[in-house]
Amino acid sequence: MFEIFSYVAMTFCGAVLLHRGLLSIRSCFQIPEQSKLILSVPFIVGIGFLWYLLELRFTEVSYAWPLTITLGAIALYLAGIIVYVEFRALLSRGYSLRIVIDLLERDGCLGIQQLKGSYGGGLSLSGLIVKRLKSLADLGFLQFDGRKVGPLTPIGRACATIAVFARSLLRLERVG
Repeated sequence: MFEIFSYVAMTFCGAVLLHRGLLSIRSCFQIPEQSKLILSVPFIVGIGFLWYLLELRFTEVSYAWPLTITLGAIALYLAGIIVYVEFRALLSRGYSLRIVIDLLERDGCLGIQQLKGSYGGGLSLSGLIVKRLKSLADLGFLQFDGRKVGPLTPIGRACATIAVFARSLLRLERVG
């Protein structure tokens, strides 16, 4: 069993490194950071690689591991990927965390107008909203042309429905 966990950990580390590598060379190919390609390719490749590792190792043994072991290893890998993506999102997009970091960088004091002006790459709060809307459009959640937002795509509608359900299930009243 320890071998399976080591395969999962090795595959997870490889997928994260591949993701970081794609992020570092994306500008050469003019691919936006929020591209579905950059986000999905390393993790899908990881699933295939993990499946290959498990099949390679266990075909040499005289008995075969049940499919549930392989699927469990892939589920564990995917759970690690979800934690990684959510951790990146928290660090890159958390409003409250951003305020604390801005204050730290400026010795703990900042006026409200200065704080508002630092959002969205210096474009203030409206720049932040536009930046986020562009990211959601790049991910295929909604349509955005710079003047009009919406409608939601089927993927966007499904994600929003899941989020509403999850928030009510977890009783999250204050979000964002």
